[in-house]
Amino acid sequence: MKRKRKSDANRVQTASSSYISGLAGAGADSDILFGIMVAALSNSNSDETLNILIIKQCLQKLRISLLKMPQTLITATIPIPILSLLPLFINYRCAEIASTCLDIVGAASIFSFQMNEQIVLEDDIVKGLLSALSSSERTISMAAANAVLDLSTTSIGRHRLIEFSAIDYLT
Repeated sequence: MKRKRKSDANRVQTASSSYISGLAGAGADSDILFGIMVAALSNSNSDETLNILIIKQCLQKLRISLLKMPQTLITATIPIPILSLLPLFINYRCAEIASTCLDIVGAASIFSFQMNEQIVLEDDIVKGLLSALSSSERTISMAAANAVLDLSTTSIGRHRLIEFSAIDYLT
């Protein structure tokens, strides 16, 4: 039985890597990542472990591409398709996906004023972020707390957190 599980894990890792392998050369193009993540979310006929692994890898690529973005792109924004998936991943049942998404929200919030504004103006992202603060998973609640701190670096971020009564979630 253990041998089968190990071979299944290897099969999932290999299949996932083959889906994502071409993205490194493409610079983690957001349209490609969006398409892959939507396909993984909607593919209920395949192995859920594979879908989760694909989503994790796509989010990691997004996170890395955000961190490696040159500071000269101060006016950069998050692509709308990716922005639309963030609330879903913040509340995802897999803790690693949720915490990685929260890390992306935090990193984008402090990268530029435009990204911060883009995030705080999305009600579902702010609501998901605040609900993640009370998660029983420590990695999720810590990532959410860090993202709240990152969002609060701008006056619009602080204003929106006040609108959503963020203090109530922190106590």
